Amino acid sequence: MTEAGNGKAAEGTAPAEPEKSLVAAEHQQDPLREALLPFLSLNPEPEYQPGEPGASIVTPWADPSLVIQLSLENTTLLAALNSVRLPPRLNALWHRDSLDLEFIFTTLPIEHDLRVRAFRFSFREKTYRCEFGDASDHLLAIARAYRAVRPPNRSLHRNLGSFLPYLFRREHLPNKPATSIPTSFWIREFPWDDDVVLSLARHLNFYVTFYDRLSPWVNIIDDAAVPLAAPPLVRYAYGSFPAAIAGRDLDPYLLSIWQTMLEAGDSFRRFLYAYQILEFRAFSSVQDGTLQAIKRVLVTPNTVARTEEAAREIVEIVAADKLQDETARLIQVCKEFVNPDHIWTQIEPNVPYFSHGVQFDGGLTLEPLLKTGATREAFGKAWLNVFPQSIRRIRNALVHGREQRVVVAPTQSNYERLRPWLGPLAVAAQEVLLFGS
Repeated sequence: MTEAGNGKAAEGTAPAEPEKSLVAAEHQQDPLREALLPFLSLNPEPEYQPGEPGASIVTPWADPSLVIQLSLENTTLLAALNSVRLPPRLNALWHRDSLDLEFIFTTLPIEHDLRVRAFRFSFREKTYRCEFGDASDHLLAIARAYRAVRPPNRSLHRNLGSFLPYLFRREHLPNKPATSIPTSFWIREFPWDDDVVLSLARHLNFYVTFYDRLSPWVNIIDDAAVPLAAPPLVRYAYGSFPAAIAGRDLDPYLLSIWQTMLEAGDSFRRFLYAYQILEFRAFSSVQDGTLQAIKRVLVTPNTVARTEEAAREIVEIVAADKLQDETARLIQVCKEFVNPDHIWTQIEPNVPYFSHGVQFDGGLTLEPLLKTGATREAFGKAWLNVFPQSIRRIRNALVHGREQRVVVAPTQSNYERLRPWLGPLAVAAQEVLLFGS
């Protein structure tokens, strides 16, 4: 679960078990691995890693941030592992004996009304019994053996962080009164189904937070991130850091947006804030031009003698302003304030990425920004025909998906697909802010 920020998530596949006789024969010299055959057959994602004196399960839940330490003597742990499925996209255990799905929650104290919460959830013509309750002995055995080996990712070490201190106190300080009980969220009697579990979790999240805005929710971990060709950000876009800087007042509104962009924690928000700077200046430039044209009509000495003709001229000016579409305005502001050579410095490390089309989860498809073998010079000649259109399409798909009803879904894969765009877009935004203020 995710506690109004404390989440859990899981996914997985319960594949058909391989021929155990062949697997056992292959590893007959490793009794610990042989003792784990039921677990390894039900969980293809983790890697068994032999060692001395014991062994480890590497990437349990397909998660590289933690391991589970093993030994032949720890029969409680081996029995627990052989009884569960560790779904990669959920902080959860699926119990193969009871068919119960257990979402790892916390050992920290929680509100009484949450601790005793139980309800029935009907979904796709089935009704599931859902409740908070004691964490299982299987979970406690696995939690006792887990170790973090990397900083936490979105799975938050599968929410196991609070379990080790609790278990230590229980085992080594038995006379110290317990202040809480390990708690899990349960979906009872759920026959494992890959096609149902994630949709069930998402719908459950909606309905529980519909009725309780502070309710914990299921943390659904996204698919593996899309690998990038190179880091998306070139640190020094304008050469080495200068020995002296001549500052001047910039537009306070755009400057506040820039600061917010720097502080934004994810690529979606950073993209939107940077784009907002370009968008604001694009519309301001058009409005400034329209106002100047109207002023010229109004201050012409003989306007009072030809009011009908002057009125028509003003109407035509306003109509021309409305006819200019967003992309044309964006192109104009990029042409006026942005240096394509500086955009190229951010694109060059990711030329392979920008030389292919990009398919975002949610339906947005972008054509390649670059042609094969593109150079700085070639990009400088063609960039106004492709860069403004691409960033505008991304922005629209992020905000409302009004173009052909496509969106950029908020998945981890899309966060990674969007990251290479942040460098060039940020350079464009900062130059618009600097030179357009």
